[in-house]
Amino acid sequence: MSCPFCRPSTLAKAVWQNEQFVAVPDIRPRAKPHVLVFPRQHVLFLAHADSDFLQVVARVAKEVLHLDAYQVVINQGGTSVPHLHAHIKGA
Repeated sequence: MSCPFCRPSTLAKAVWQNEQFVAVPDIRPRAKPHVLVFPRQHVLFLAHADSDFLQVVARVAKEVLHLDAYQVVINQGGTSVPHLHAHIKGA
């Protein structure tokens, strides 16, 4: 399995998850906190993701990480990992 987000070892590190999405700590954090949110289904582009993706990102930031101020960066199309994901970084 070449996609690191599809590996069971990555999914086992979840700080939050539901049937469609997973949130895990970034392995090379650049802020406190620094969490990645991604769909369970292997998706490359935001346009192909479930319409709830951005709402889930906001929910994880507020309800799980308890952040009011944060930065979200969305990677798609295999820019760094071949799986759509959003970085949530504390401000």
